[in-house]
Amino acid sequence: MLFLKKLQQVHESIFQKFVFEIRNVIKNKKFQIIIQMKKFLFSLIALICSIATASAQLVSAASDRSGVRFGVRGSFALSKLSQGLNSDVNLGIANLSLKDHSLPAFAAGCALDIPVLESFHFNIELKYAMKGQKSMATTKILGNEAIKVESFTRIGYIEVPVQPQFRLLFNNSNLNFNVGPYFGFGLHGQSKITTTTGNETTSQKTLLYTGRTITSKNGDSDSHKSEPGYKAPISRFDMGMALNVAYEIEFLHIGVGYEIGTRDIRKDGKDQRDLAESLGQNYTPLKNRTFYATIGVNF
Repeated sequence: MLFLKKLQQVHESIFQKFVFEIRNVIKNKKFQIIIQMKKFLFSLIALICSIATASAQLVSAASDRSGVRFGVRGSFALSKLSQGLNSDVNLGIANLSLKDHSLPAFAAGCALDIPVLESFHFNIELKYAMKGQKSMATTKILGNEAIKVESFTRIGYIEVPVQPQFRLLFNNSNLNFNVGPYFGFGLHGQSKITTTTGNETTSQKTLLYTGRTITSKNGDSDSHKSEPGYKAPISRFDMGMALNVAYEIEFLHIGVGYEIGTRDIRKDGKDQRDLAESLGQNYTPLKNRTFYATIGVNF
């Protein structure tokens, strides 16, 4: 019996020590959790204060000339496609002349100027841009009346240029150099071919993305829906590099720029390239080339 009592006392002592250690561990963990929660709360408060300070600075900067600025832009454009057809061919009995010309076009939209440093900004635009090309072909056979074929290709894009901007600062003006990518999505497009032989004129307009055609001859017109299974020959997506130089004084923006398409907008471009290579010929991709003269207002 005495042995059992001592054994019981030993067990109770060990159990009490175990409970004491468990309580200490729990207290220590609670303490650590409290410390961690305090650290988290301090960090959260510091983050909120930082965001509030940055927001206040941004709002303040937006009203200052060196801050975020919004503007509207309008541009006169001259657009061409890279796949030129310029040539003069004399076949003896016939003379064939092919000429490509720039298509007068326009662009209009808005711009957002975001300062990073005093002389380094980001310029982001959202605009509607018309692009395309005008081509002329003239054929004259044995001195007879010339057959003239005039074609227009017009594609309307929504474009988003994203350009780093480097600035030269003057007293109350600045000279900006922008270079960066642009991304475009075709909203609509059409090609129009007009053939003139003597006093007879025939034209056919095709909506590139839907395939619908409108044919007119000497003033009479006829409309046709697209054929079943029609596939647009031109891709809607375009991208490339945009470069421009602009001078800004007070609220006035004046600039010139050039966009170089880097994507073949012909949908069957790969097939055309493979065919050209199989025939031992060179394939020229169809890419947009556009010059802009821009005027705008900054707010």
